[in-house]
Amino acid sequence: MKFELSDLTYTYKKTDAHALVNINLLLDTNSITGLVGANGSGKSTLIKVLLRQIVNYTGTYSIDSAVVNDYTGSIPGNYRIGYAPEDVILDDALSGYEMLHIIKEVRSIPDQEFIDELDELCDELRIDDWLKTRTCGEYSQGMRRKTAIVCAMIGQLNYIILDEPNNGLDPLSIYGLKQAILRRQQKGTGVLVSTHVLDIIDKISENVVMMRKGHVIYDGTVEKLKKSWPDKATLEEIYFEMYSQADRNDLK
Repeated sequence: MKFELSDLTYTYKKTDAHALVNINLLLDTNSITGLVGANGSGKSTLIKVLLRQIVNYTGTYSIDSAVVNDYTGSIPGNYRIGYAPEDVILDDALSGYEMLHIIKEVRSIPDQEFIDELDELCDELRIDDWLKTRTCGEYSQGMRRKTAIVCAMIGQLNYIILDEPNNGLDPLSIYGLKQAILRRQQKGTGVLVSTHVLDIIDKISENVVMMRKGHVIYDGTVEKLKKSWPDKATLEEIYFEMYSQADRNDLK
């Protein structure tokens, strides 16, 4: 499955400011792709376009060459896309386990597959009895983030989109998150990871999309990007230099 954006621009109505500017992007859902950018760069807006949570853009958005015109919010269900938003939304009256059972029914996950997958994810993300014994309204920020990630990743999916999934996670859980992402990719499910933490992208991503002020400033493989900056040791250094150069150009 491939997502393609062609000359796509999205403008905030209230301010006439461009959130996305002439985006031309092809996302292959078989790979792990990092989505990187400073606050306000357009990462979350781009994700909302992919999920058709934002529809009043110009340009075209296609999935497997078919233009997407859905207004019903059914993109995740129709294309089997798991999604964990940056701002976690849970039903505070239910436990995480109860929420996951609803997702199990919606995604038609067989009983044993659900048990096995949930056990693996709980082990990777260091989730214990609170998932079953406490309601979501009692969860800490980290617990809520972990629950949202599990909800996004469980079941047989074509693609998983995680928006700032490391927010609120401790170092051990971040390590487990990386292992969970790699495990899903090994099973054939691609993942789009939007994050400020470039170390995550450096460790697990094959491709990276870097954004600045609504523009894509790089779209390609991590390997190619590193080769083009041989004097830089990490993606963090590369991104800092690319961003700094663009800032200097703005001042000219």
